[in-house]
Amino acid sequence: APTVHPAPSHYRRAYRYASDKAVHANMQNIGLDSFHNYLKAVDKLYAGKTYLFGDKLSVCDHYAFVLYTWGLQRGFAMKDEMPHFTAFNDAMRKRPAIHRVFEDENIDVR
Repeated sequence: APTVHPAPSHYRRAYRYASDKAVHANMQNIGLDSFHNYLKAVDKLYAGKTYLFGDKLSVCDHYAFVLYTWGLQRGFAMKDEMPHFTAFNDAMRKRPAIHRVFEDENIDVR
């Protein structure tokens, strides 16, 4: 998470990292590319597993679920490029608690 989380911040909030607006577009592109690559690495972590640590759901899985949603929001081809991460996401979306959170927070990401 220390490397995955800042990557979308560089995309969305370049002004926090550089005062020179001339470098913002480049920083945003690099942040977006980095985030995309980190998500592909997470996909590999889910290969052959239900959850990151085997058969038990952990807080790390919930965080990964958020990252998947961010990937969708940024227009990445999650389903085509990340089959293991997508299978995990699909399973998480079947959980009643996830349905409640999406409804309570008015989240609609498909």
